[in-house]
Amino acid sequence: MKVMFVCTGNICRSPMAEVILKNIAPKSWTVSSSGTHAMTGWKMTDLSEKSLKQLKFRVGKGTRARQWSNQMLHDYDHVVCMTDDHKETILSRLPAGEYPNLKTLNEWVGGGDIPDPYGLPLSVYLDCCLDLSQKLKELNEKINSGK
Repeated sequence: MKVMFVCTGNICRSPMAEVILKNIAPKSWTVSSSGTHAMTGWKMTDLSEKSLKQLKFRVGKGTRARQWSNQMLHDYDHVVCMTDDHKETILSRLPAGEYPNLKTLNEWVGGGDIPDPYGLPLSVYLDCCLDLSQKLKELNEKINSGK
């Protein structure tokens, strides 16, 4: 199974989602992240990493932000966007058609878009991380059950 998370800069939400799913999904899965307007080469924000560690997720070696490419849609079984806007941005760059492996996290598990914590206090990052961890547990279960 290959899962790609997408946010804007690929330095807050999508790398947090990547780390969380890597911690809870089967080890055989490939989990990655990218951004629609990535801060290419940047590492995850310090507050993102701090939030993950406070919630006891193993962060491992830091990944670097990378830009979304249309090829990624073909390389991953599931592409999971943090917001409707991210999905719309990707769709605007693709030929017209159906892309069943491209969904928002909200489409998978409900609860609305994942707000961007960038530039906000640690408490907002922690809330974002908690929200992601709850939703990704459900996403993991749905993917594992084939729903």
